Amino acid sequence: MGVDVIGKEPRSRIGDLYMSNWGWWGCLISYLWAHGPRDVMARCQHWGSNDGHGLDNVGSCALADALEALVKSGHFGAYMGIDFEELDAFFVDCGEPSESDERRRSAEAYALEFVEFLRNCGGFEIW
Repeated sequence: MGVDVIGKEPRSRIGDLYMSNWGWWGCLISYLWAHGPRDVMARCQHWGSNDGHGLDNVGSCALADALEALVKSGHFGAYMGIDFEELDAFFVDCGEPSESDERRRSAEAYALEFVEFLRNCGGFEIW
């Protein structure tokens, strides 16, 4: 069982649906509560249950801006314990192909996918 975040008024296909498992969703939401815009986060009553709560378009876009800035600044990756330069160096030193792109997808790219969803969903509900 997972989390389906459904766009209220999607402007594109990417704004229709964002799917996640509970583990990733919990990490993302905990991070956003600790480092994101608290005023925006407080607008959704239940981030941790699938009961249809969510944000309107204004809140979605504000959350997208904040999360994108945190990812691009490197804060998100550092918080999640990912040092991509160190990973690249490790795999190069071992004579193996770098796996940092795949590892990056497991954290930063998923976060950026959520950013794109937030920008295109027209508000969302969590189910």
